[in-house]
Amino acid sequence: MKVFRILWMLLLFLFIGCQKGNSQDSGIEYVFSRDVNEAIEEKISSYKDYPEWKFYITIGRVLYEEECGNYQILLGSYKDTPIEVVADLIKRSVHYYKSGENKIPVIFDYDFAFTGYGTDSKGRVIRKNVMGNDFVIEFTRNGELVKTGN
Repeated sequence: MKVFRILWMLLLFLFIGCQKGNSQDSGIEYVFSRDVNEAIEEKISSYKDYPEWKFYITIGRVLYEEECGNYQILLGSYKDTPIEVVADLIKRSVHYYKSGENKIPVIFDYDFAFTGYGTDSKGRVIRKNVMGNDFVIEFTRNGELVKTGN
């Protein structure tokens, strides 16, 4: 009986340890160049008088001809709860950017393009996307700022 209890406790500790290792606390932290960090932090600090506002970051590649290959950060903000599709992606993401003590969720433009929400009557995958007034930070592969603004 003692052997059974010991084995049971060992399995329980192993299971709990594996669950903890897969939590969002062990997510992937995104680090950007000093210029990009400063642009993000400057925008976030403009909300310092509004602590109820929260942020999320969407990262994508620039595909238009002149700036092809650059990256864009869309710094989205929301009060209380984000819209449903963003809330769903934030909840599932293990990627984050650290701003002070806050972890800001990072999602990707492809998350919107390839996350399915069922199928329609013809069997096509239903997709959801967001159009917003996010703050844009565009930068090169080397982290040099190209432009910022809405």
